[in-house]
Amino acid sequence: PIKHAIVCSLMICYHSRLGKLRQNFAKTIDGIMRRSYSGPSVLNVIKQEQEYWTNMIDKKEEGIAFNESLSENIFLMVVCILNQIPIFVVGKPGSSKSLAMEIISSNFNGENSTNPALRKLPAILVFSHQCSPLSTAEGILKIFDH
Repeated sequence: PIKHAIVCSLMICYHSRLGKLRQNFAKTIDGIMRRSYSGPSVLNVIKQEQEYWTNMIDKKEEGIAFNESLSENIFLMVVCILNQIPIFVVGKPGSSKSLAMEIISSNFNGENSTNPALRKLPAILVFSHQCSPLSTAEGILKIFDH
């Protein structure tokens, strides 16, 4: 419980941004956490939390591989959306950014959600903006004015 909350906070704030340093960060945090808390490792907590949300998703579309990148994107987007934290998802083409948002928007429909657990959560209305080298700050701000 408390370990999960701490690990999820650290994951959202730091782990997801570290790229190649993730493993070292997780090992360091795991060493610190083990002094006070028992239970699963930091990486296992992260995996459990990601699986929790991906398991709630209606998997009617075949051929979608819920790999680490997609699971992480879904987890981070859901947490930020539900806590009204702005999130900019940036990554290389093919890193599941758009797919994650499409999956979330098709599953988080408030009372009309397929999964009964998701019916308790608010419906999500998506305003997306595909950035490019020609994007401007004004263009991005207009999305948030909706």
